[in-house]
Amino acid sequence: MKQNILVIGGYGQVGRHVCLELAKAVPGRVVAAGRDLEKARAFAETTNGAVLPREVDITRDADEDLFDDVKLVVVCVPQENSAFVEACLNTGTHYVDITELYSFLSLVEPLDDLAESRGATALLSVGLSPGLTNLLVKHCVSQLGSAERAEIYIMIGDGNEHGDTLNDLMLDHMAEDIVIPEDGSIQRYRPFTDGKTTTFPDDLGQHRAYRYEFPEPHVLPRTLGLERVSHRTCTDSRFTTWMMHALSRVGFWKLLRFSFVRSAMKQVMGGSSGSDVIAFKVIVSGERGGEPVTLEAAATGRGVNINTGRFAAVIAEEIYSSEYPPGVHHVEELFELSDVRKRMEENLRFHHRETPELVKA
Repeated sequence: MKQNILVIGGYGQVGRHVCLELAKAVPGRVVAAGRDLEKARAFAETTNGAVLPREVDITRDADEDLFDDVKLVVVCVPQENSAFVEACLNTGTHYVDITELYSFLSLVEPLDDLAESRGATALLSVGLSPGLTNLLVKHCVSQLGSAERAEIYIMIGDGNEHGDTLNDLMLDHMAEDIVIPEDGSIQRYRPFTDGKTTTFPDDLGQHRAYRYEFPEPHVLPRTLGLERVSHRTCTDSRFTTWMMHALSRVGFWKLLRFSFVRSAMKQVMGGSSGSDVIAFKVIVSGERGGEPVTLEAAATGRGVNINTGRFAAVIAEEIYSSEYPPGVHHVEELFELSDVRKRMEENLRFHHRETPELVKA
C-alpha cells in the first residue's frame, strides 16, 4: 500500500529538516533516502523511529518497484536528467522538488501529460527561491487589477551553511551567463552584474543586489501573466557582495573551468563567516482602478536550511494528505501565501506595504 514519503537527500542539510517536519504529521512513514546508507541510518537513529533509512541512488535507472510503498517523493538533491521523475510519475506517485535549477525544471515541465494520465501531482519551485518568492509575488499580484512587473531581491547571510553540492551549483551559476526572457525578447547578463539598491525590512538596511540565475524570471511571466520579472541577490556582507561583482566585471569566474581555481573557491566558501540572516523581498508594479500601484512584500528571518526544509515540508504534507490536480505545476499555481504563512511564522517575519520607496538604479 502506498503510504510512505520518500525524501531523497533526506539526511542532508535541507532534507533532514524536511524529514523532521513531515515526521510530526506522519511518524514512521517518512523515509530518509540517499546513496549513503550509513548516513541515512545515523540520522534515522536520532529520530526514535519517526524517520526510516533507505539506500536510493537516483543517478541510476529508477526501478519502479521502488515506489510500491511510496505515495509521495520529495527530492532535495540536484538531478541532471528527468529519468527518475518519469519513473516516479509513471507509477502514479506524487512528486515535490526544491531545486533552483531552471535547466532541470524545464525538463520536468513537459512531463505534464504523463503525470496527468497517471493521476500524479508533480510540484516544482518548492523552496525559498523559487518557492516562497513565487507566493510573495502572487500575493501582490492578487491585490492588483493588472500586474506588469515584479522585482525579486534575496539576501543570504554568509553564515548560512552550504554543502559541497550546493557550493558546486553556485559556482556553476557564476561561470555561465544568465539568459532570460524580458519584454518579449531574450536578454543576457553576466552573473553579479546589473546591480540595483534596495532596502530590506527589519533594520537590515540598504544593500546593492545583482543578477543571479534563478527560475522565477523564466516561470512567473507564464504562471502569473507578468510582462517582466527580474531576480537579484546579495549577501549580508556588503564587501563580499561587492567583491563578487568586481570579480564578475573582470571575468574572473570564467577561470572556474580550471579545477584548482574551483577547489580554491570552494575552500573560501566553506570558510565563510557571518550571520545566518535571510531576507526575501518582492516589488510588484501594476494598476488598480485605473491608477498605477506598487506593492511590496517581504519575509525575513534566520537559517536558510531550516526554512527551506519547513516550506517544502508544509507543501509536501498538503500534497500527501489532500487531493490536488494531477499534472506538473509550479507552487504558485496551486498554493497561496496564506497556505504556508502561519507555519512559516515560527521562523520568519512577514512584511507588506503599498507604494514603497522606488528602487534606486
